[in-house]
Amino acid sequence: MYNYTNSSANPLNELVALFNQGKFGQVVQKGESLARLYPKAVVILNLLGASHAQMGNVDAALEKFEKSRKLERNNLDTLNNIANCLKLLQRHDEAIAIYRKCLDANRNNHVAWNNLGACYNALYRQAEAVEAYRKSIAINAGYAPAWNNLGNVLLDLGQPEQAIAAYQRTLAINPSHADAHSHMGNALKELGRLDEAIASYARALEFKPDHVVAEGMMLHQMQHICDWSRHEQMLSRCAVLGVETAGITPFAGLSMEDHPQRQLVRAQKYAAEQFKIPPAPLKTGRTAHRQRIRIGYFSADFHENHPVMQLFTGVARNHDRASFELFGYDFSGKPEPGSKDAFKACFDVYTDVRNTDTDALVALARSHELDIAVDLNGYTAQNRVHWFQRRLAPLQVNFLGYPGTMGADFLDYIVADPVVIPDEQRAFYSENLIWLPHCYLPNDDQREIASAATSRADFDLPEDAVVFCCFNLPYKISPREFGIWMRVLGKVDGSVLWLSRSNQWAIANLRKEAAARGIDPDRLVLAGRVPENADHLARLKHADLLLDTFAYNAHATACDALWAGLPVVTKQGKQFAARVAASALTAAGLPELITSTDDEYEALILDLAMDRGKLAAIRAKLAANRKTCPLFDTALFTRNLEDGFRQAYQRLLDGQLPADIRV
Repeated sequence: MYNYTNSSANPLNELVALFNQGKFGQVVQKGESLARLYPKAVVILNLLGASHAQMGNVDAALEKFEKSRKLERNNLDTLNNIANCLKLLQRHDEAIAIYRKCLDANRNNHVAWNNLGACYNALYRQAEAVEAYRKSIAINAGYAPAWNNLGNVLLDLGQPEQAIAAYQRTLAINPSHADAHSHMGNALKELGRLDEAIASYARALEFKPDHVVAEGMMLHQMQHICDWSRHEQMLSRCAVLGVETAGITPFAGLSMEDHPQRQLVRAQKYAAEQFKIPPAPLKTGRTAHRQRIRIGYFSADFHENHPVMQLFTGVARNHDRASFELFGYDFSGKPEPGSKDAFKACFDVYTDVRNTDTDALVALARSHELDIAVDLNGYTAQNRVHWFQRRLAPLQVNFLGYPGTMGADFLDYIVADPVVIPDEQRAFYSENLIWLPHCYLPNDDQREIASAATSRADFDLPEDAVVFCCFNLPYKISPREFGIWMRVLGKVDGSVLWLSRSNQWAIANLRKEAAARGIDPDRLVLAGRVPENADHLARLKHADLLLDTFAYNAHATACDALWAGLPVVTKQGKQFAARVAASALTAAGLPELITSTDDEYEALILDLAMDRGKLAAIRAKLAANRKTCPLFDTALFTRNLEDGFRQAYQRLLDGQLPADIRV
């Protein structure tokens, strides 16, 4: 809120009336004339500044408020207005200093406490943000913005139950607070209460029909529960939400449509909105290659049950420690005492940074003098992309966790391969490319497959019928591929589709969709969780074919299947996420399992299901290739990755800008 000092002086009455009516353009037009007549009238300057701010002209507003401050150094309204502008301009440290000055004069200014909290939160100083919001609430328990903001910080801190309590207080004060309904949906989502989350997003839209963030989140969570009642709406909105607005996040967009150009625009707009502060310059002072290049790997997924760690462990183990010095920065959600000791031993320095704020993390990484900082998360859950926006190393790389462009100018490279990003799609990636010669996905060739003897009956599978499977998460499944799968089941007698036991709503909806297509819902067999990844790999021998999803392929899931000897049938799409399984199959020496159209995909599945000899030949070829193909040659992959990093580093030393690199 921008404040101005009221006045009964006749020349100002009209300006005040126009401001109160929301006619800010007229305030500016008439106010400029009055300001020339009364150059020392603080009230006029404040009205002009407030009007500019309301119209989004923050720089112009700040100019007026600064002029006002020169006339009255300690006018609290003016100081608060300046701080508000600085906050909007993301000059948060300056804003904090001024809010503090306002609060020194009036400790009971609950609005200033709330604004101070927003600045702390923007700097990821979350403990201080919580304290400021709580002080605002202590002064005025009926101030809804502070409750809502408190909920947001608590959610960021991994406390969704406490966040929900704060949102409930917000809505008790203001039941039509659309943002609070949307944020409530986010908290419910984190708790797995997806049906309630969707309902909360829908309520946000009731109160604010153009709430594009709530709409995008609602559509994405409907994907998670395989509710396709608004699928056509989702497809049509993909062309708008997240492109013209920030309504669909980059990650959500990957599973909604296969459109690399729109994914780029979506990522660029998201990055521009989220990371407005120009990245801090950071240049190496070295002019000669040091003996060991320092690489920092940053991940929220360094825990044993996550695919990223399972894929990456072999790379960490195979790195040339004589040439590379490895730093691991672990911000995974839960500590695993003792369980990661072998993994940690792959690093020269391994640091738990779960509870490290941004300033401290940046200082830590810079103290390590990294040459290359690798983001293994991208725009996935629990990411810390904002750390990279602050420049942790002279070279920063998007690798492994996020299958697409991040659209951010502070990520210098993306690790890819000629299949996931072919030459004709190069223009849709903002990063420079490190093209590896084979699949960009690493694999660990020492992963164990459990040896326990099991039968199909142990997993409720038919002994003599064809078992198709798809262990992709449900949000990747769309009506297109599901319709094909059901047609295949209808043509292959007794066959079943083996799916992951995901959330209860997805299971119910998929069974309903099967029945609507004339397929007995009991032919969808559910796979529960098993204790170890080795047990999951072992049970894959009971399937005949893994059927891939389209816009967002099987990635680690495809590698699991191939490592376990299970063939994968995929349809190669256009964007990175839609081409990963094709890349894996190419590197496994099985390009004949890659199709390019829906009809080809369906025909190949049927052909292999009906011709058991042909399927057996494919399985035999996979078994023969498994020990020699590039997909599972971890040492070869690591050498190629190191070669790419060396070339990028040499360009840095030579004073050259980052550029595409082919290994």
